[in-house]
Amino acid sequence: MTDDEIIEVCRKIARERQAPPPVLPEDIAGAEGVIGFVFPALLRRLYTEVSDGGFGPVDGVLPIDVGQWHEHIAEANEHGPDPTGGVPPE
Repeated sequence: MTDDEIIEVCRKIARERQAPPPVLPEDIAGAEGVIGFVFPALLRRLYTEVSDGGFGPVDGVLPIDVGQWHEHIAEANEHGPDPTGGVPPE
């Protein structure tokens, strides 16, 4: 499956779940600044072309915007990708 195909499937899921609108690149940059690493290219596309979270398996991708739900991506990763040390940062 190509990235473009993944984007299309996620758009359909986001519409069905009435997920929030996409975010701006500067919103992603702000979250990356908080967590200390750059999102993978596909995740950046999902946030800017599909939705600010709410799509994907189970509860879906976390939103960047704290105003959307109880937890957001920056909060979840403010101490690095895995504060327990179980997952290396790179």
